[in-house]
Amino acid sequence: SDKDITSIAFSCDSKHLIACNKSQHLFVYSLSEEKLLQRLQPPPQTPNALYRHFRIVRVMRMDSSEGKVQEHQFGLATLVETARNGWSYLAKVSTENNEYKIVGLVRAIQ
Repeated sequence: SDKDITSIAFSCDSKHLIACNKSQHLFVYSLSEEKLLQRLQPPPQTPNALYRHFRIVRVMRMDSSEGKVQEHQFGLATLVETARNGWSYLAKVSTENNEYKIVGLVRAIQ
């Protein structure tokens, strides 16, 4: 339910709202269309994990060969495993082409 929301974030272009709510899903909503676009499940390595937190990260760096600043953005999600003594994971979420998908996973804390 709405009262169980643990984290929300806006995409850098403000087109999407990403939320997690003590469930096994990360929800991506289109703000202009006012509808749910995607529901991301935890990665197969963590089938019982629950999403707890999500943030968009924006990194700017100088490309020395071209002398231009390049922007990279991605999401970071924190998951807590319910069946394995509460292990925590950090998942990197790709935001390319307005499609959100998990592209990396690291066990963080036990």
